[in-house]
Amino acid sequence: MSKKEFYERKGADKSDSYTIIGGQSNLKAVAKEAKEKGWEEIKGNNDGFNSLQGESAKKDFFSLINANAIVDANGKVINKDIVDPATKIWQTEDYQNPVQKIMNLVQHETGHPKFKTDHPYGSGYHVPNTIMQVLPTRNSTYDSWLLDRLLNIHGSIGEKPNFEN
Repeated sequence: MSKKEFYERKGADKSDSYTIIGGQSNLKAVAKEAKEKGWEEIKGNNDGFNSLQGESAKKDFFSLINANAIVDANGKVINKDIVDPATKIWQTEDYQNPVQKIMNLVQHETGHPKFKTDHPYGSGYHVPNTIMQVLPTRNSTYDSWLLDRLLNIHGSIGEKPNFEN
């Protein structure tokens, strides 16, 4: 869907986020096609999207989620370990099911362009002990600063994300 079509759909708001979930082998082509349709380019990294769980545009409310980072070939949730570059503390994801992981990854990736302003306890991009920490976990959520920022952007906060539109 083009950026123009996305923001012209019925009920659309300028603060809506567009997220595509796809296999790592397809994400590079999806990113290229999205750029051709008016979205900001998402480049991935040196290996494309193979080592990424997700990535977002810097300015557009557009992100990609790597489906291959959610479950393994046996359908078991992949829980990653990573060291937080800011705190140097190892974090381990603790997802029990794929839906938890998908929801947190979507909230995390769509948060990147929305939380640009510096947070009092870390950059607007990676805030320890919140959904915006380097690796969110199933218990990660928003703190009061992030909630205030969402209220400023959206005017209100719904009970749960709307994955229908």
